[in-house]
Amino acid sequence: MKIKKAIEYADSYIKNDIDAAVKKFWLRELDGDIMQNLFSFYKEPPYNKDNRWAKHILHYLGKEREDSEYTEDDFLLIRFPFDGIYVHYLCMRMYLAFNELTRYENEQALFNESLKGYKDYINRSQTVKKKTKFTIGR
Repeated sequence: MKIKKAIEYADSYIKNDIDAAVKKFWLRELDGDIMQNLFSFYKEPPYNKDNRWAKHILHYLGKEREDSEYTEDDFLLIRFPFDGIYVHYLCMRMYLAFNELTRYENEQALFNESLKGYKDYINRSQTVKKKTKFTIGR
């Protein structure tokens, strides 16, 4: 999903006046967390390395020297059929900003369920960097 589309979909669900720059910040925060806490364990990251948005995220994580100039037409890291995660995340953050806690909790449950499904898919389909040895007992 493109950055612009994620914001448009979320805005179509919730009428708001939150600036698009804030929503891009939220998306960067989510993708940075996913890149650092999920993708970093695998040999090949499951995103396009030439993606300017991915390079932008890597810059903010301190892994790229120069920031990449991305546009709203660049793709976010998570691809179809899991890209609805972004819409749930944006809606969740907007409800929190509006202090609509019941709606926030409902959207958070949808987001968490979607993210868990994506993490399960990645864990099944990707090869880890190192083999882990498990020791049972002492």
